[in-house]
Amino acid sequence: MDTPALLVQTAGQPTKYMTVYFARGRAPLISTEGKQILLNEVKAKVRVQLSGSSVVIPPRQVTKRGVFAAYNYLVLVFHNQEQFVWLNADDSLPENESSSGTPQAR
Repeated sequence: MDTPALLVQTAGQPTKYMTVYFARGRAPLISTEGKQILLNEVKAKVRVQLSGSSVVIPPRQVTKRGVFAAYNYLVLVFHNQEQFVWLNADDSLPENESSSGTPQAR
C-alpha cells in the first residue's frame, strides 16, 4: 500500500528535525494516561531535517499484513537531536524500531 504524500507546515517550529511514523498501535490502557498511545509496530519511518516553512513527505510503501490496515497511526515528532527512538509509556520498543540512539518519547 502506498501512503499519500504529506505536506507539513513547519513554520514556527523551534526544532531541527521531524520524524514521521507510520505505525500500528492501540489505544491507551487503563494503566496509562488517556493521551498516550502504544505503538506495536513501526511500518515506515521518515526523518527529515527542517528548513523553511514546510516539508513534503513523499509517498511510502507500507506492507499490509492480513486483513488489518497497513497502519492506523500517523505520528509526527519534532525534535532537536538527529537520532530519535520511540519508547512506549510501558518502556517497550515497537517492533521494527531501532534501539540505536537514546529513547526519547513516552
